[in-house]
Amino acid sequence: MSPRRRHVRRGATALVGLAATVLASRYRRFRVVDHSMMPAIEPGDHLMTDRAWERRGIARGDVMIFRAGGRYVVKRVVGLPGETVGVEGGVLMIGGRPAVDPWWHAATRPEGEWVVPSDSWFVLGDNRADSSADSRTLGPIRRPSVHSRVVARYWPWRRAGRI
Repeated sequence: MSPRRRHVRRGATALVGLAATVLASRYRRFRVVDHSMMPAIEPGDHLMTDRAWERRGIARGDVMIFRAGGRYVVKRVVGLPGETVGVEGGVLMIGGRPAVDPWWHAATRPEGEWVVPSDSWFVLGDNRADSSADSRTLGPIRRPSVHSRVVARYWPWRRAGRI
């Protein structure tokens, strides 16, 4: 092999290695173990998450992974920093008005009203059974607790795609 070709091959190998390192540090994989996000995300689903979530930010409807009680939790963002979020008669309220919430699948308790601090988000499970551990019981999720934003499901294949 010529010296030039060897040099190009080494450069390409180094570039691929660098790209793999960058991707591995930014993206993480998670396996879902509970039913709180059904039917959108089911137990056994494998998710790809983006740790560089602050570049794009977190919007209403995004699914985030955060730490609570020493474990990782997956929930959907329904309330943004500075908003007042409430649950009245099984209806999700944002700023005193009924929210447009296509993920609402069940009645919810406890009811109440919460003000989301400027560095936090209000999250709920899609399967809002009375026992779901989300911001109704944990409180708003603060920025330091956020691990990543879910970008896709890669397993099972039949349900693979963006979340």
